[in-house]
Order: sequence, then structure tokens, then C-alpha cells
Amino acid sequence: MDDCHKFLNQIIAYEEGTLTPTTFVNGAPSSPAGGLALMSKNSGYNNTHSNKGLSFENCLMDATLLFEEGAADRLLIGCVEEISPAQFRIESLAGYIKNVEVSADKLLPASSPGAVNGEGTALFIVEPTPENAIAEIVDFDMISHPEKGDLELKIDQLLDRQNLNRSHIDQLILGYAGDSTSDHFYDEVVGLFPAETGTLAFKNMFGENPSASSFATWYAAHLLSGKMAPEMSVLRAGKA
Repeated sequence: MDDCHKFLNQIIAYEEGTLTPTTFVNGAPSSPAGGLALMSKNSGYNNTHSNKGLSFENCLMDATLLFEEGAADRLLIGCVEEISPAQFRIESLAGYIKNVEVSADKLLPASSPGAVNGEGTALFIVEPTPENAIAEIVDFDMISHPEKGDLELKIDQLLDRQNLNRSHIDQLILGYAGDSTSDHFYDEVVGLFPAETGTLAFKNMFGENPSASSFATWYAAHLLSGKMAPEMSVLRAGKA
């Protein structure tokens, strides 16, 4: 993203004259995937999803379709997010980022608008069969701009597909971000489940970014493999 902004600034500085293409190439969203392919000499299927908050979910859908078609046996999927000065300023002006400094241990519950910006990379090697895996993704879904009742409908549809009901769920990992304008969505989800269902947060450890769900997936996989949840992640202990 930073290289992308450098290229855009060059357009202004050089008055749309002769530009250096390097920053344009490196600033493309597909540059991390392309770089990995070049380094590993992999000429197989290579695709980048730039769908903002639904990028990881679209990546999962892409991988699922490839497996169902028999077009792949093993895939590297994941997300890359970085904080750049221009991106930080734009999202701050839009109200997505807090304008006050808040430490991670005091981020929750929400007390002010906006979240704490985060960056990082979460990558997974996935296969169509779960043998020797540390975790299995059995289903996924996505929704944008939900209205009242939409989240409940989506959750029940997902559970129905797996022949489950709400009481079967031991823990919820939810995207509480300390944002007083959006955390109410997660309160709504918590209210749908029994009181003994545990609730974990993760954005107070990883920060907020468009691919936050990929970090939640990484976190969940490690918890399922036996790792302990940090105390600051536990909002409601739930079942023992």
C-alpha cells in the first residue's frame, strides 16, 4: 500500500510524465502472492482477493471451489495487511481509527469510537482432507451491512448446515474492537447463545484491519491444538 501511494505521488510530482514502474508493480495487491510464486518457482494457480473486509472469506471460497473441482491438492492461503501513513490518515478521518491512545488491556469494553489499527500476515497450508491437520474449517459464510435479524439468520443457517444448534457451541471468537459504533453487533451475537457459551476477543491483541478474520482463524486453530487463551482474550469463560 505504501508503494502504491508513492506511485500516486509521482504522478503529481512528474506531472504525469515518465514514471518509475517499480513502485506501481510493488504496490499492487497481488505483489505478495506474486513474490512468493517467483521465489518458490511455482507456476500454479495464483489469485489475490481485494475485497476489503471479505477478502479472507473470498479466499476460502476460492480454495473450496478448487478442491471441489479437483484442481488442487494443497494450497497456501492467507492475508497480508500493513499500515501506511496515507491509509492511516484516510481511515482516521473516516472514524475507523481511534484518535486517542488506548492500551490493549483497557481497549475493552468499548468507550470511544474507532478501533486500534493493526497489521500483519496470517498464512495457512490447506488440503481437502483433514488428516494430520491441527484444525478443520468445516464451513464459512459472509455478510455485509447487516440489518436487525440478519446475523441471527446467518448463524442459524450455518449451524443448520452442520446439523448443530446454538447449545453445541463451546466458545465464540468475536471481533470486539473497543469501537463504540460497532461492538453492539457482537453483543447481539452473544445474546443469541446460552450463558454457558464462552466468548473470546482477539482484536485487542492483533488490532483491526480488513483481514482480521484470518487472524481469528489462526488464533482458533492454535486454541484447538491445545494452546491456552491469554487472559486478556477471555470475555466470558463459558464451559470448562
